[in-house]
Amino acid sequence: GDHVGVGCMVGSDLTCRACKRGDENMCLNQVPTYGGALRKDDPICPVVEGSGETQTMGGYSTAMVVNEHFCISIPKAYPLECAGPVMCAGVTVYNPLSTYGVKEGSHVGIIGLGGLGTMGIKVAKALGARVTAISRG
Repeated sequence: GDHVGVGCMVGSDLTCRACKRGDENMCLNQVPTYGGALRKDDPICPVVEGSGETQTMGGYSTAMVVNEHFCISIPKAYPLECAGPVMCAGVTVYNPLSTYGVKEGSHVGIIGLGGLGTMGIKVAKALGARVTAISRG
């Protein structure tokens, strides 16, 4: 089968105003990857038959139902062990860089060189920005 990753949500109604403008995270009917309620006949995110689970368990799940809208295709050649950091920290830093229009010729300051800061530098550089890292040590 295809390799896919799942971010912080496995479902939403996709019909409300928030979903239609691309802000599924603001949907009142969203189902988070961890701790989301599962109901047997829920059209958004049903219980996996025989799992015994009543809430989403994210990476601790033995099986998961995810709306394809929330699946991220991972190329076969991409190492799966590298996909997690990109989908977590990568998405976290990509969103503001994208929202604020970072592109070739932009100058970006990244505060802190931990996990998010390191990924922020990589993503900003990939977008073509000049990057200044700001750290106290």
